[in-house]
This record gives sequence, structure tokens and C-alpha cells, in this order.
Amino acid sequence: MSVTLDDPVLTLVCPSPQALPKMMSQVVTAVEKRGLCILEAWDTQKQTLKTVAGQMGYIMNHIRGDEDGIVDVAYQRSWHETSQSNNEIRKEDFQSYSSDEVPPHSDGAALDGMDVIGDRIVQIGPPQIVVFQCVEPAEAGGELLLVDMKKVLVDLLRDRPDIARILLEPGCVSFCRDNQFALDLPVFQKIGDRWRVRAHCDNRVFVTDRSAEAMQILFDEYINQPQYTDKILLTSRQILVIDNYRILHGRAAYQVFGDRNVRHHRRLWVASDRLPIFQNFQGEVKMKRAFEPYQAYRIVTSLDVPVPYPICCGIPLNDEEREWLVCAEGGF
Repeated sequence: MSVTLDDPVLTLVCPSPQALPKMMSQVVTAVEKRGLCILEAWDTQKQTLKTVAGQMGYIMNHIRGDEDGIVDVAYQRSWHETSQSNNEIRKEDFQSYSSDEVPPHSDGAALDGMDVIGDRIVQIGPPQIVVFQCVEPAEAGGELLLVDMKKVLVDLLRDRPDIARILLEPGCVSFCRDNQFALDLPVFQKIGDRWRVRAHCDNRVFVTDRSAEAMQILFDEYINQPQYTDKILLTSRQILVIDNYRILHGRAAYQVFGDRNVRHHRRLWVASDRLPIFQNFQGEVKMKRAFEPYQAYRIVTSLDVPVPYPICCGIPLNDEEREWLVCAEGGF
């Protein structure tokens, strides 16, 4: 494993499924404090990825996932015949099929809807956890690019409160991808006593006249600057757990030699164990077409099974940083 982190990520060696429960509390603590953790697992099987991910929340489906929601991230081979993709979703729309660099981003930024699961209506939004499993690393390149948005937010609050104020305002940014819309959001959104980030830099992002300059500064002067980007090269059997509310992830370009195309990761989305549950005000659901775009991202695991090791995700701020936040928001 090659790591270039100022604050090295915790790496735990888990030799068997039986040893996993003893380590999960350490994983939870590391993710809540640092935003990520590496678990070196006992093998590279899909079931291992499911087992680890299912400890922390409800597993979400994905439009490119298999029946378990697992997405293969590999050069020109991750378009499953068993995926839920349709003719409107093209390979060219997903950068993981190429060996090019993928800029740092948060997953599921355009998700903001609901889905009917049995007799419950569940909110479908960005996953709180993204879990990567390395089956085989690239022969050259392919490091994961990670941006801790706590560092970015704190620096903005201290040095550019005018920009931070705009990025904290509802209406700063909207997202549209395929048939999903997430409208009039802040980049940094308060959830409980933490803040969730939604950030992307491709053509799914929409800004207003007021927020355009602030978004440009966010990427040009912060997210895309090397001092904010850490690199991790996972090795086979390693599983990286990322707080998707806090850590942006991307991928460095990698080389492809002939027909070998060896780099192969798997990815799984995990939703919070505290998903908002709704009921229809009149006791019936007639607008089912409104839920259809989100069925490809529905919760796979049972909502009736308790999550063994729930995680509190998002950006925490200490007392001094909260004072900067109050100043940036103009006292509101």
C-alpha cells in the first residue's frame, strides 16, 4: 500500500470473517474521526465486500450494480449484463470504464427522492458510506485521490468567509443526472451536528449567478490544489471505507498494457441506518411514476434488521471552527 497522507489512515488486518466484529468498532471510530479507514480482508470475494459494508448501514442498489448493488470498477469490463442499466445510460457517461483520471467528487450528488419499500416510503439520497474493494491494483498508476472537505471548509471559514457563506446557502448548487434532480442545495449542508458535502465538477452541476464564482474558487483554489489531495494505492484484499459526506474521491490515471487490463476494484454504496421514513398524508400512494427513477438506487438490505455498527458521518467542527461558521453566516 502506498499512502501519501499527512495523517495516515488507519489500516487494520482482518484475517477471517470471525475476526471482523472485533475490529468494526475501530473502523467506526476511524471513519467518524478521520473520514476513512482501510481493512485488509481475508480474500477478494464479493461476499466479503457485502459482509463488511453491511456492518455499517443499509446497502444501496446502483443502476450499474449487480443484484447485490455491487459495481465493478475496471477498464472496459464493468458494464454488467445483470446491471439495471438501460439504453439511456451509456458507457461513455461513466469514467470508470476508461483508464483516464477521475476528478475528486462525492457519489450520488444528484439523488434526492423517495422509493416505496413494502409499506414504507424511504428517502433516497447520496450514500453516507462508499466502500471500495481492491481485487487487483493497476500495474502503474490508478491511485485513489482523496480530498478531506473538512480541511477545505475550515480553511474557507477562516480565510474566505465570503465564499464560505455562499457555499453554505441553499440554492448554491443543483445537480441533474439521467432522470434524477437535486435542486437548490448548499455545497455544505447541515445534518444533525455535522455538515454533509455534495460536490462534483462535471456537466451534471448547475449554479446560479450568485454562486458561480464561489464554485469556481472552491475547485480552482481548494479541491484541485495538491495540498488538499491525498493519494492511496490499495493492494489486493484491501477494503477502503470512505465517509461520502466528508471525503471526495477520484482516481489517478493508470496505464493499460496490452490486453491485461488488470486494475479491478469493486464499489458498494451504504445508506444511513437512520433513513427518513415517510407516510402518505391520505394513507395511499398514487404517484408511483415519481418513485421510478429511484428504484435503481433502492435499499437492498432489510430495514427491519438492526445495523450492527452504525456510523455518524459528515464534517465535524470544533468550538473555534463553529465560531468562524457563525461569522461566515452573518450570525444566522
